[in-house]
This record gives sequence, C-alpha cells and structure tokens, in this order.
Amino acid sequence: MGFDLGAELDVDELYYATENTKYLAVALCTLLTCETLETLPTEVRYVWGSRWSFGRIVFHANRIWAPVMLAVYVPSLFMYDMSKKVGRIAHQVKFTLNLSAPDMPSILAILYLWFSCDSTHSSVLIVRIWAIYQLKIWVLVTMCLGCIVLGTPSIVLLQMQASKVHLRENPAPGLISGCPTTINPLAFIPYLPPFVAETILFIVTVYKPLKLSRHMTTRLMSRLILNGTQYYMIVFVTLVLIIIGSLFPRTNHVVNGAGLITAVWSVVCSRLILSTRSWYYKSQVVYPTDLVEMTTFPNS
Repeated sequence: MGFDLGAELDVDELYYATENTKYLAVALCTLLTCETLETLPTEVRYVWGSRWSFGRIVFHANRIWAPVMLAVYVPSLFMYDMSKKVGRIAHQVKFTLNLSAPDMPSILAILYLWFSCDSTHSSVLIVRIWAIYQLKIWVLVTMCLGCIVLGTPSIVLLQMQASKVHLRENPAPGLISGCPTTINPLAFIPYLPPFVAETILFIVTVYKPLKLSRHMTTRLMSRLILNGTQYYMIVFVTLVLIIIGSLFPRTNHVVNGAGLITAVWSVVCSRLILSTRSWYYKSQVVYPTDLVEMTTFPNS
C-alpha cells in the first residue's frame, strides 16, 4: 500500500503498528545491552585506564546517552490510555508556562535534537578528522561550523514537524498502548541535513589516508579507511530503511517511533572508538594510549 497523505491507520492496522514498534524498541534495547556487555571487557582494558581526554568524554557520553534515552522513552510504549494523560500534562504545562499550542512541541523538539546522539557521534568523527589533519585549528573550526550550519536546518525542520503533530484519539485505549499520533510521511526529512554532514565527514576522513596510500600503505591507514567505510554504510542503510518505512502507513510509526537511529548511532560510535584503541594496543604503537584519538598523520 502506497502512502496517501490523507490516510490514517484503522484500528487493526494501528494495533499491529504499535505492537511492531514495541517489538523493535525492545529489540534495540536488547541490542544496546548486549553490545555494552560484549564490549565491556574491551572498554575496561583500553578506555578506563587512560587519562581523561575529549575522546574519552565523547565515548562515555555516547555510551550513556542512548540507553538512558531509550530507558525513559520505551516504557511509554507499553502504557495504556496514554493519549488522555499526555494531553492533560501538556495542557497543564502550557497553561503554567503560558505557552501557545505550537511552543511546547517545539521546545521538546529542540531538546530532543540538541541532546540526541547526533552531536555525540559527530564529535567522534570530528576528533578523528582533526587528528588525521595534524590537529590544525582551522580544520577543527571548519568541521564544527559545518556541522552547525547543516544541523540548524534539522532543528528548524524538527520544530516545524513537531508543531504539526497532533495526538490521535486512541480508538481502543484498553488494547492499543502508547500515545498514537497522526502519521507524517516526511518524518525522515530532519535526518537528511545530518546525513549530508555524515557524507562530507566520511569523504574527508578517507581522503587523506587514500591519498597517502598511493605512496605508502600502513595498517593504520587501512584501519581508518575500513572503519570509516563500515560506519558510513551502516548509517546509510539505516537511513534508507527509515525513509522507505516512513512512506508506508503500516511501518511509519515503527521506523520513527522505536529509536532506531539512536541505537544504531550509539553502537557504531562505540565500535569506532574501541576498534581504534584496541588496534593501537595490539599493534604496540608507541603513542600513549590516552592520546590515540589525537595521533596524527604525516603531511602528504
């Protein structure tokens, strides 16, 4: 069934969409838990013993933020008769703070985007690029400004979408859990500017190793190229799934309401950092282990 802008799910479809969202959310929580437990020995060995640096702070922020975010959000998917409760709370908050109707979701959208793992995983890539380009300040400033420029449209778009979101009256409050909302087939649009930034960061990350590999090839260059490519492809495939799923009513809530992109970003960022740190140890590189994110390449 293609997407009809005026279409909404009937009771049966809404029920199954809600159930599938819950299943995916639980699967993602399980994935994060298993990922944390599996990589915990590596984290203890290669991260906990290092001194505090920006790279380590980013790692722990990424490690903590996604599970906390899902732990707060996912239980609401299993609560019944949420529409009335959320409606009453939103009305009370707006009345207390003297907010107009669009303001409340706008504030929530800003907080969601600002504190999301988007900023965390972007920081991971920026630190790696800064190191590859000899810790040049202009590179760091350029990367940060570029992410701000490309991140601003996402904030605006997310505000616009959130202000248009309406709670849908739950047709079966005793059967359908969560808080049904109207379907938005363009819910993936705010992800596109960050994805453009991801693409640029990926190109910049592999450009210098590829350029240097024409003259000499090292395991470090191969590792950076491999890790960067794996990271980008996983994020790309995830975004494609979200875009396709958003276009169909039966999967729209599932891909946008289960925390898919949050979990994926968290996993790939953790793997990216741990892979680099463990490689340095196993290769017996002479650099201090607490500075591995800041190891630079020679001038090309």
